[in-house]
Amino acid sequence: MEKDYEIVKEKVSTTQMGPDGNWFYYNENCQCFLKNKDDEIISHMYQCMLDLGNDHLAVCNIVNDVKYPMDGHSSDDRYYNIIHGEYEIKSPKLKWGIIRLNRDEKGLIIPRAEELVVLYLYDRISENNLKSATAYYADKLTYLDIDRNSLNYGDQLVPCILEHAEPFSVQHNGFAECSINGTVGFLPRNCQAKESIEGVKLLTDKQALLLSKYFSSNGSSFLDADTISAYFNLTGIKPEKEKEPTLVKNHNKNIK
Repeated sequence: MEKDYEIVKEKVSTTQMGPDGNWFYYNENCQCFLKNKDDEIISHMYQCMLDLGNDHLAVCNIVNDVKYPMDGHSSDDRYYNIIHGEYEIKSPKLKWGIIRLNRDEKGLIIPRAEELVVLYLYDRISENNLKSATAYYADKLTYLDIDRNSLNYGDQLVPCILEHAEPFSVQHNGFAECSINGTVGFLPRNCQAKESIEGVKLLTDKQALLLSKYFSSNGSSFLDADTISAYFNLTGIKPEKEKEPTLVKNHNKNIK
């Protein structure tokens, strides 16, 4: 399906106050935004943009890394104290998040009405399969759910501590190879979002293969008890155990 928007990159002239008290203009790095087929700007500006499909885009902006030394305070207290210099504001950084475009009843994109569904937390975000994205932070990785119909929408599937994370369905349909604490295994796309990695046991290559065959054959292939248990622990779904095929003795002596 042809997209009704495109990513545009332009240099934007920004006004700043000089040390002599006069204005001066300079060109920032390229700014990115979306335009529709009528060449109208339909999004806010971002430092970078990457189309993830399904009306979702990874976007990059400059954010302030703020350290909050005091806990248990209201947002008003935080606002007051940050104005008065009681919070430590570190140097600004480029961080990535994910936005979703919003459309009207006719299916047209509502200009500048995009919604931030994943906060600006990551060093990088890349495309993935099955309505997901791969996110990177401090040399670790995780998977982000960008399926609007999912209970995990906008969440990490696991904490961002994976050593490597392949896209889904590269080796086995519906599963992705990844590693946690040096252990390599497979994560199902429909796993329940985990806030802690404790107790998370990845599927083996054999288990992911069996499950992929099981679901592609509408449940007609065999699953052993260990595979069913491992899949249930990650997804909360317990597939039915199909009986193993058995040999039937032929009592008809006339058939050779």
